[in-house]
Amino acid sequence: MHQICNRMTVDQNQTTSGAARLRAVFVDDVPELLECLTDRVRGIGVIDVIGTACNGLEALRIATSLKPDLVVMDVNMPVMDGVAAAREIKKAAPGIQVILMSAEDSPALRDLAIQAGANEFIAKADLLLSAPLLLKMLAS
Repeated sequence: MHQICNRMTVDQNQTTSGAARLRAVFVDDVPELLECLTDRVRGIGVIDVIGTACNGLEALRIATSLKPDLVVMDVNMPVMDGVAAAREIKKAAPGIQVILMSAEDSPALRDLAIQAGANEFIAKADLLLSAPLLLKMLAS
């Protein structure tokens, strides 16, 4: 992957072979979490991380240009939050699956995420445990 702007990256050399793999984009404004999540899912073997971004606007740009299968995105980010970005991504490309995540885990936030078009919501506290299983299920 190479850097486009800020921390938004796109892997133009990503290839898949064999079984179908999910093409995913990860979005978070915390670089350490973004790196940890990206490294963790690469080890699953069913995901090609084709891009990363640090805000919702960058996520929207990547999603509309690359048309990934999946966008995993934080809710609270600068420039454009994840809820607004999810709504716009689903409007532009309804087939993209969106998983929103947040440090806050409340029924109201979960409802807001689903109303925005997210396919799933994951609390960040559960993220590293839940994400690999969830992503494997989405890939099958």
